[in-house]
Amino acid sequence: MKNKRAIISILVVVVVIGLILIQVKAWRNFDWGTFLKYTESVNILGVITAIVVIYFNYFLRATRWRVFLRSRQAVRAMDLVPSQIIGFTGLALLGRPGEFIRPYLIARKVNLSFASQLVVWTAERLCDVISVATILALTLIIRPDFRHFFVLPHIRTKALLAIAAFFLLIAAVLIFSHGLRRKIQRLIGDLSRSVAHDFISFVEIIGTSLVMWVLIASSYYFTLHAYPALHDKIHITDVPLIMGASTLGSVIQLPGVGGGSQLAVIGILSSPIFGLGHELAVSAGIMLWLVTFFSVTPTGLFLAHREKLSFTRLSSESQAEEEAAEKAEA
Repeated sequence: MKNKRAIISILVVVVVIGLILIQVKAWRNFDWGTFLKYTESVNILGVITAIVVIYFNYFLRATRWRVFLRSRQAVRAMDLVPSQIIGFTGLALLGRPGEFIRPYLIARKVNLSFASQLVVWTAERLCDVISVATILALTLIIRPDFRHFFVLPHIRTKALLAIAAFFLLIAAVLIFSHGLRRKIQRLIGDLSRSVAHDFISFVEIIGTSLVMWVLIASSYYFTLHAYPALHDKIHITDVPLIMGASTLGSVIQLPGVGGGSQLAVIGILSSPIFGLGHELAVSAGIMLWLVTFFSVTPTGLFLAHREKLSFTRLSSESQAEEEAAEKAEA
């Protein structure tokens, strides 16, 4: 299992380095003075508003997780918020090795098996993907002019390369994760039983997911409009496309520095779709990553310190539990 993780990590690093080299080649004339000027012009109140929205979403995530647990155990949403914040802090600091910290902490909190919380975690990821795809599809219907850009040769080539890289990573996970198909089958079975017995819970989960991602889109809007230079260039219907690019790029993530998310946002902002200068696109891409991914870390570090938790130990323990769950399913 460790060898499989190492291979996947190497693939991620290679892809990120390749993307960085492509961007560096394209931006040989990057002006750091202009970059700093754009960054210093940011409206701090707009950034703070976006961060507040992101923090509220951790409560919504806890609420959704509580609904998933309803058939097994009653739990208050507020009791799950610290686990959400610490878990996302682990993800921001450690990258994918910190992915299983959230289900591990919640399993300990509610005294349920780690395997059962892995199913919830997988269902949560599925709901997120469906929500982002729904919002993006509605945007493409409202803004048909976006579709015209993707028939241009240079845009089409980049889009196809991005999609190919995404599916190659998915294929790598499928190849090197022995028990993934069993997990998917178990997830489908659990969700089917949940919907059959409690349709209201299903509606709550879908509704909460859509509201959550609409709010995340609003945090993107607040962050981008914190830049005076973007007031007339980024409209509310532009945001889902930028958010979709960021979500797709977040699959490729390095510990502590992200990588894929920023590059995806920078790429789409500097493309002919939006036509921003490289300096402004880079500043906005980094700021969006700080707001949506990294702003949780101060609170997460504080909560982890209060609970005397070590992120490296949590990562090791959660991965050990994940390996044990895979062996039990094999």
